[in-house]
Formats: sequence, C-alpha cells, structure tokens
Amino acid sequence: MSQTKTHSAVEAAANVVIGYGVSLVANATILPLFGLAISMSDNISIGAIYTSISIARSYCVRRAFNKLHNCRSLAYNTRNVITGALHGNVDGNSSRGI
Repeated sequence: MSQTKTHSAVEAAANVVIGYGVSLVANATILPLFGLAISMSDNISIGAIYTSISIARSYCVRRAFNKLHNCRSLAYNTRNVITGALHGNVDGNSSRGI
C-alpha cells in the first residue's frame, strides 16, 4: 500500500523537527568539547542553516532516485513493446498471445 500525500508530509515534517532538535543538542554538547562555546541564538541559527541544507539534500536525492526509477520503468516498457512487436502483437504485449 502506498503512502498518502498527507502522511508523507507529516513524516517529512517530523523528520525535520527531530533533525533540528538533534542538531541543537549535538551543537550544545559537542562544540564545547572542541573549545567552541556558542550562544543559544548562534546554536539556533547554525541548526537552522544545517536543517535547510539537509532538506535540500534530501529533496535532490529523492528526485534523483525517482528519475532513476522512471528511466528504468521506461526502458522496461520499451523493451516489452519491442519484444511484443517482434512476436506479432500489435498491442506491444511481450507474451505470444496465441
């Protein structure tokens, strides 16, 4: 069963909110270990920047995989039409249809 658009949007929003929270905690915990103490406002800004980058990256990866899937589907369908035509089927079905 495929996911509804609403469910996809809720999942994506939850992913962003959780990622942003993890970023805030990670910055507040890890940066001081390296001698980089930052204010909460700087932490919020840095988290927002990295969250924006993450959203853009996720979108690009998703679109690339969708394009790859569509190209493979097109190649598969084209191969079936050619095979069907070679077997004398005018509808492009690759089965012999005897």
